[in-house]
Amino acid sequence: TEAEILHRKALDVIQRILGENHPYTAQSYDNVASNLFNQGRYAEAEAMYHKALEVRKSILGENHPDTAQSYNNAAGNLMAQGRYAEAVSLQKRAVEIVRKILGEDHPHTKLYQRNYHFVRRKLTKQ
Repeated sequence: TEAEILHRKALDVIQRILGENHPYTAQSYDNVASNLFNQGRYAEAEAMYHKALEVRKSILGENHPDTAQSYNNAAGNLMAQGRYAEAVSLQKRAVEIVRKILGEDHPHTKLYQRNYHFVRRKLTKQ
């Protein structure tokens, strides 16, 4: 799609200018992944979501809201494929991070907790 082409071009430019280990690079990986996800191209999206997670963990650390977002996104992509057993630990980690940093009442905490409960319900039904 045209959007995918533009996201990939943006990623290329950001990588060349800012390098691999920059928050904008991680966000660009996430943008490409989200575009692929929305096209139902989950295997391709998975690699990009994991790359975004890897970069964020490297530069922001494990306990950062953006890192939690990457865990949540990677888990959501796995859930869309019915890969609940793989998704549950990633989703749990997202919840742990935001609960610690943002608190119980933050909207991200509540969203990630809903996602975690969803994936756990799916696991118990298998």
